[in-house]
Amino acid sequence: MTNREKFKEKIIDVALKSGDSFGLVNGIGKIKSCKEMDCSECSFDGFRDCSKQRKKWLDKECEKYINWQDMTIDSPILVKKKRDDEWKKAYFAKYEHGKIYAWDSGATSWSVVNGLAWGYKYAKLIDRAEYINTLLFSIPTHTRTYSYK
Repeated sequence: MTNREKFKEKIIDVALKSGDSFGLVNGIGKIKSCKEMDCSECSFDGFRDCSKQRKKWLDKECEKYINWQDMTIDSPILVKKKRDDEWKKAYFAKYEHGKIYAWDSGATSWSVVNGLAWGYKYAKLIDRAEYINTLLFSIPTHTRTYSYK
């Protein structure tokens, strides 16, 4: 199913009620009138012509969206500021104004020293197996036996 098929009714509602184009709220897959949101909150922001990006998105296969507003604090996530940046490991702090916030310096709410959380435009949940692998430590393949007299 394409985004056009899934969001058809909501897009029509926005067009009829506001007479305006629509935007896609960062991270949560919610359709809103462009008049009701700031460009920085929109997934189509950062492009010279957001209408071209909007058309591409309409024809893409529908993605599963995460409701970041209900995300548990300190959940492990991957974040990046720009589309072409590398993913960076982090812990979820909050969702606000279309941005996902992660604790400073890879800390959690318990270990963050300065209380800072940074906003990111792009975020995704870390794969469970990948997360577990980062927690594992190397186990020695040989053992030594010591005897005490």
